[in-house]
Amino acid sequence: MGVRLSSWREIGAGRAFAVLTAPSGPAMLGPLGRLRRRLASTAKDMSQVRVTDRSASAPAPSAVLDERALQALADLDPGGQSGLVPRVLRTYLTSMARLLDELRRHRAPQDLPGLRHVAHTLKSSSASIGALTLSRLCAEVERRVRDDDLEGLEAALQAMTDEAAQVEVAVSRMLRE
Repeated sequence: MGVRLSSWREIGAGRAFAVLTAPSGPAMLGPLGRLRRRLASTAKDMSQVRVTDRSASAPAPSAVLDERALQALADLDPGGQSGLVPRVLRTYLTSMARLLDELRRHRAPQDLPGLRHVAHTLKSSSASIGALTLSRLCAEVERRVRDDDLEGLEAALQAMTDEAAQVEVAVSRMLRE
């Protein structure tokens, strides 16, 4: 099944943000970088480009990150001259690593104020880059701790940690491409 590049937007010098679509709808969203330049040199109209192989086993960034949130972030830096999107994504990864370390420290003894702080902070920053599932999971952990609803807290923390790993892969992949 072929995938068509339906749109792209510059996010910085030599970097672009792409939306690839399949017949069933959006398939992938992320930076196109060198690939865009190679494709542009061989196709007169970028919409004619057909991509047929996505062999990476990691989920596409669009499966984890919301296109509209990323576009809103890119819109803050028209033309991408200041490299805002890559800088925000790198800062997010650094912050998330620190917060997940804090989460591990607070998790075993069930330090509820610590868990709530981590969930609250990660909820907000995740929403800002379009990691909406992670943001919702963080909100659920935050609610459980606030309401002293500890039944199922460990499962909610595990779901949050698992989704954070997916977000890390997707964001890292976007920064590499």
